[in-house]
Amino acid sequence: MTVDLQRFEPCASNWFTALVEYSGQGRAEFSDPPGVIEGSTRVRFDEFGNSSIEMDVEKMEPDSDDPQKALLFLRGSPPIVEGGKTTRLIGARKNPCSKLTVMCEDGVFSASDGIFYGLRSSFTRAEEHLTFHVSQSSFDVIETQAPRYWMLPLANFLADFRSSEPLLDRHPLRIFPTPTIPSDISERDAKRASIVADTKNRLIVFHFNDSPGFIEPLPDYKERQSRLVNGQERHVLTALMVGEVGDHLIDFAGLESWFPYDFISLLALAEGSEIGTPWMEFRGADGKLVRRAHVQLGRPAYTKGRKPIGEIHDGIGRLLSCATASPHWGKTYLRVAMKHLVRGGLSGLAIEDSLSCLCRALDALCEEFGLKKTLKSKDVLTDDRRVAVETTVSDSAKAIRDLAEVARKDGKTDEAELLDRVADRIVRAKSIEIGFGKAVVALLKHFNLPDGDILARHYEMNPRLDGRDWPEVVSMCRGTSMHRGYFDFRNGEADFDDVFRVFEHLHDVLLRIIFKMLGYEGTYQPTVAKSLAQASVDWVTPSTEAGKLGY
Repeated sequence: MTVDLQRFEPCASNWFTALVEYSGQGRAEFSDPPGVIEGSTRVRFDEFGNSSIEMDVEKMEPDSDDPQKALLFLRGSPPIVEGGKTTRLIGARKNPCSKLTVMCEDGVFSASDGIFYGLRSSFTRAEEHLTFHVSQSSFDVIETQAPRYWMLPLANFLADFRSSEPLLDRHPLRIFPTPTIPSDISERDAKRASIVADTKNRLIVFHFNDSPGFIEPLPDYKERQSRLVNGQERHVLTALMVGEVGDHLIDFAGLESWFPYDFISLLALAEGSEIGTPWMEFRGADGKLVRRAHVQLGRPAYTKGRKPIGEIHDGIGRLLSCATASPHWGKTYLRVAMKHLVRGGLSGLAIEDSLSCLCRALDALCEEFGLKKTLKSKDVLTDDRRVAVETTVSDSAKAIRDLAEVARKDGKTDEAELLDRVADRIVRAKSIEIGFGKAVVALLKHFNLPDGDILARHYEMNPRLDGRDWPEVVSMCRGTSMHRGYFDFRNGEADFDDVFRVFEHLHDVLLRIIFKMLGYEGTYQPTVAKSLAQASVDWVTPSTEAGKLGY
């Protein structure tokens, strides 16, 4: 008997919806003056995380007979009595909304921070409607169970899904759960059925909270991907990311201590493009909703970037798994460095903007590791030389200030101000700030990257026409992009190829440094490589030729 293999084709589950709606009796609480407005309320969130909340004004406390009672309560001034006549000014103030709740059939929608509202009034029909905008809100199911899983809808995440994990085959939050192969069919048919059952078993698998998690594309992923890549849309949900909660709290305060918010930054780093999520969900062991937290974690417009971890590397899951064990995980300097690295690699940016982003990332890391400390004479010089330098500096500064005073008496204020500034700089000359380029070299040494030594030898053997060494070239690129704002390629003051090779090298250096900080030991696509490669993070060795780095 022939087995019908169509029985084993994976079917898409329908538990996830990209359009969230709630409705019920709403209650808005106001603080100055105190009061409450209630009425039928409708709440809607689209897949961008945009909210639409509207309440029909049906009941107020304190109540009023005025047909525009909500308008007077929310926007009217306190009663003003003059000459026995009472008046109120409309629009003179706005009563703050401190809390909004909506009692729905199966749960409670609520917000208590950052609530903004507007009022629509109809004088002819005596109707009033409140519209709300909330920056942070949640929906909690009434008859609920303990949360077991968290889920993030991912926007603009375009990746290669190639992994599988038997433990996840029939996970309650799988988009395409893997069909079970019955034991009463022949071995030959079971193999054929398994091949069919696995056709949608395409995931990115990672480990978090000592449990496997996964990222799975939405059923119409290919269509959504096409709309992004072809420029039809700039922000589209493409996949779902699922992990385990463990014994952690899921209220907003509790999430701060454990939730992997920076996974979004890691995915952006791996993909080379900015990623976002419109809300987060928490679900029980059977996959049913427990809580939905409406807070946006980025809403970027899609722009293709430099993708360091692609199909041939299969390292996104490995990166997610190892990152949370890093001592740098969750730190602001790492978050800032990753953000600027991704933005610096986006296509369509001017070279000045790209370099500025990379330099900001390097600045943040150099500051964190104390590599931009000012060298003071007392820390370097012997006592006799330090005293001689300080005496000379003090005498020189005094002599110049004396000149400034003479100029001031002669009425030459511009000269006096200039001389005062010269004197101030002489005083500061006792301390020397380490230049950006030298700080970057120190950062490379800190992470055992030999690039600085390689390029020192390269420029010694191949001197530049302007005489600059590599640290000076890096400092020049930073100063021009961040202070002057442009490279004058047209008039020959700068060479585009020269600047671009520095940009590509710094981008690759930053990738390797951040991968090392995160403990990533997989392969990646070097920015300076001219063809597809599977390079380790330590692919650059002291014997690597400068040509391999793009020089």
